[in-house]
Amino acid sequence: MVFMKYDVAIIGGGPAGMMAAGRAGEAGSSVILLEKNENLGKKLLITGKGRCNITNKKDKPREIVNKFGKNGEFLFSSLYKFGVDDVIDFFENRGVKIKVERGGRAFPLSDRAQDILDALIDYLRESGVEIRMNVRVKEMISGNNRIEKNYSY
Repeated sequence: MVFMKYDVAIIGGGPAGMMAAGRAGEAGSSVILLEKNENLGKKLLITGKGRCNITNKKDKPREIVNKFGKNGEFLFSSLYKFGVDDVIDFFENRGVKIKVERGGRAFPLSDRAQDILDALIDYLRESGVEIRMNVRVKEMISGNNRIEKNYSY
């Protein structure tokens, strides 16, 4: 078995995993993204009835946090670092025009979730992320100040 060294391993190829992997790669880390399914973004393609509601356009983070009650407080840090406008800009800078509908729901102008997924996959490629599909992580073993990978194909 050949062992590769990576600075970052992301488990899960959903939108959050793809964004995290892409950002780490963009920042110069060597990154591997491990996904158990045959394709990335499987659930993303069915969000918003296949249109992909990428965010909710609100003027202030408090408006989003309040939707989650007291448990939503943890969102503040993330929303200040990468907020709603940043999400919209991220996709528009990658050629996916975004529209905002009633209730502040933001969708791709095309109404196609596939356009969002394609932009995320392009981001991974541009960021040099290695992608492995059909990989189930069974366990992680740590030692020597690192995590030793242990997954099966």
